[in-house]
Amino acid sequence: MRFVMRMFLWTDHPGWAMRGGMALFLVVSLVSDLACGQETPHPVVGLRPPQESSDVRLEVDAGHVVKDLSRLRPGILLSLKTTPYALTKYARELAQPGTLVRIPLDFGWSSDPSVIDPLIEKVRRWGGEPLLFIFGVPETLSAKRREIFYEGKPVRRFDASPGNLVAWERMVRGAVAHFNAEKGYRIRYLEIGNEPDAPNFWTGTQSEYLQLYKASVKAARSADPSIKVGGPAVANWRGEIGAEGPLIKNLLEFARSEGLPVDFISWHAFENDPYSLISVVSRIRTWKDASGFPQAKLFLDEWNHSGSVERDGPQGAAFVGGMLSGIFSSGLDGQVFAMLQDGDTSRSDFSGDDFGMLTVGGIAKASYNVFLAARLLGKLELRIHQSEGQYLISSTATKGPGFVAVLVSYSPPDALATATNLLFSEKGYTDADLRKWGWDNEKTAQLRRGEIEKVLAGLRASPQALRDLRDAFALYQRILHQADGAARQVRIVIKGLDVGSPVVCERYVIDEHHSNSLMAKDRIGARLQEVRVQARESGFGRAEKYLTKSGVASADAMRELLARLRKIGPGEAESALRNFRRNASGEERRGLEHVSARYAEGYEEGLRRGLDEINGWQEVRLARVDQKRYEPATEFRTTIQMEPHSVNLLLLRREGQRRQ
Repeated sequence: MRFVMRMFLWTDHPGWAMRGGMALFLVVSLVSDLACGQETPHPVVGLRPPQESSDVRLEVDAGHVVKDLSRLRPGILLSLKTTPYALTKYARELAQPGTLVRIPLDFGWSSDPSVIDPLIEKVRRWGGEPLLFIFGVPETLSAKRREIFYEGKPVRRFDASPGNLVAWERMVRGAVAHFNAEKGYRIRYLEIGNEPDAPNFWTGTQSEYLQLYKASVKAARSADPSIKVGGPAVANWRGEIGAEGPLIKNLLEFARSEGLPVDFISWHAFENDPYSLISVVSRIRTWKDASGFPQAKLFLDEWNHSGSVERDGPQGAAFVGGMLSGIFSSGLDGQVFAMLQDGDTSRSDFSGDDFGMLTVGGIAKASYNVFLAARLLGKLELRIHQSEGQYLISSTATKGPGFVAVLVSYSPPDALATATNLLFSEKGYTDADLRKWGWDNEKTAQLRRGEIEKVLAGLRASPQALRDLRDAFALYQRILHQADGAARQVRIVIKGLDVGSPVVCERYVIDEHHSNSLMAKDRIGARLQEVRVQARESGFGRAEKYLTKSGVASADAMRELLARLRKIGPGEAESALRNFRRNASGEERRGLEHVSARYAEGYEEGLRRGLDEINGWQEVRLARVDQKRYEPATEFRTTIQMEPHSVNLLLLRREGQRRQ
């Protein structure tokens, strides 16, 4: 769970650390005929696709539905630091009934599960489906612990595993009973763990994690036999604990031997290459089928770009667009973007080092606009054939009542990662094989320099493995060559249209110059300062209006307090308010609480108005750049030019019909 690391721990990301070691070159994504045993809307690519050109042709068959995408509505990761404005904006613009919403049940911070009740209630209000994930151990139950440091300061006593599983079971059972029996929240999904393959979250052994899973499942099912349980929410789909092989595979085998349920399998993906999922999902599906869990759902329940600065602008947005296309094609059962809002309140907006689609101040990033564009897609995915550019251009075509929508993203890949994923997800090699062959950092450096023969000559691999490596390296060089940063002409043909009236084609663009708040960050920063001052005045005004009522205890003293608070900064004002509250009692204290509540209401209302204004600016909001009318036809053609790191949405609808 990246927001916990950003807000509380923030040390090295495990996926990034892998890239620095011997597995640097073996991370994500090749789509080939071995990738998926089901029909996909993209053509089979294989190891030696035809010569690349600068033009890409997308041919959509409006009469051929591939599948229903309703279950893959983009989910979201929330934290207790998510602001009311962010929650309201998401509920108003993006939330859909049944959307997965991942929420932390962190026993390391509080053994009282009710701390997340307000968040669950908000999610249920908009029809979201909470997915609670258990992690963290109270200090009283911790078997061992160590300090985690952020910027040289200890921020948390990290708990590796519970030393008393009986007490742990009692705590988990009580939490599930609280949510489902006492509060009636109908929590369906309970996830055991969070990135146990990352030492920042788990310092125990694999055996300890598996026993934790067993104890947690037993406790949860005793409180609610219908609750769905799963995990292990690894940071990387191949993630291990102690070099004992992929934890997903080992958990499945352990659950089978112990007769335990695994209702869903979860993992995370923080990458810079959006072309990985089809082959990865295929590999995980093979594991679950072989272990006797064919009905287990597959949840990618945290994903985002692995870069830092790139996440705030068009590079992060294009990655999101590419990932969404892969998600729709992959056969996943659920997915959760990490996360809704930047969580580190010590950093400024657009710091380039946080994961939200909204800044810490509540401003929509370019990635947010990709989700707005995806919200305009139809529920039914259409067959789409792509010629050329399979590792540069990704696309999804959908339809709904009276319209067809095509989402196209140009996200140049990590060539090395894309090519060599073949070895893991499709050829079935493991990290242990790499270690056995003698892969090291020097081999990675040689590969980066193009010294393929030196790499192969120094490896203790079988002839077949060497042939597989040679194929992957050749593909790497080809992708590296084609990813030249040039603009691409994308020719879109939509066939099989059945319209008896004129159609309107709308085009929305997210790139360096459109729908990209990063380009206006200085102007936004200046306006945000004004907005916060205005919001504060709105809060004072609401509180003073309340005090004009008769019968408020100590009204004169409170007016005097508000007058003093107006003249000092927010931090000092909070301190003065605490002191006043400490000395108050009885009716005076209750009156003060009412005044504080009115201030908060006024502040939030003033802040909402200001943030809505900024989020409505041309540079910030999702921009429609073109709209044209066409006469009735059974086929539609257009050509768009796309720059690297850009997203386009084409919305073709009957004239007079609005897409809701």
